Amino acid sequence: MFRSARGFTLKELLIVVGMIGILDCGLLLAIPRGKPRPSYEVISARQWMSSFRYHIERYHSEVGSYPPDTDPSGKMSSSEFLYKHLCTTWRPDGRGGLHPAIMTAVYSNDVNGNGLPELTSPLGGVYEYKILLDANGKPRGFLLVDPGPDHKLGGTIDPVKGFVPGPKPANPEVKADYADNIFSTDNHNDDE
Repeated sequence: MFRSARGFTLKELLIVVGMIGILDCGLLLAIPRGKPRPSYEVISARQWMSSFRYHIERYHSEVGSYPPDTDPSGKMSSSEFLYKHLCTTWRPDGRGGLHPAIMTAVYSNDVNGNGLPELTSPLGGVYEYKILLDANGKPRGFLLVDPGPDHKLGGTIDPVKGFVPGPKPANPEVKADYADNIFSTDNHNDDE
């Protein structure tokens, strides 16, 4: 038989298209898509921050002020003092606080060994809590910071400015200490 030299047969075209499809699928699976997914611990830390934010806002709505961020005696850190206020009963009818057994089992740990529980993150750090002030010195909200997996806050919490990052690393490839921080903030002003 005589074969024409004009083109490819249908069978040859289907084989080539199939091979390209197989190679394309393998290539698509090898290329990462979008941002990498956060770890389970980071997702848990964000959920815990959301829970704390809810309870701090609930305290604010029922009491009329934010839980204090400093212990007048100076014996407790801001995290220990916040734990104390979230676990106490703040309403006259005897309701309002989180149950200490639940807080102790889930959200707290005695990190510094002084016998007082601090609010600790699933990432292992201790939360930092600060009431934010407006220009007149009145509370305008709060800031709750999880230092992240490196356990370093990487800056300071100013009552007026909020979180103030520390100096950036000289080497651009080195991640700043605050790069992994997780923030929860409420910046509303009831007077407006």
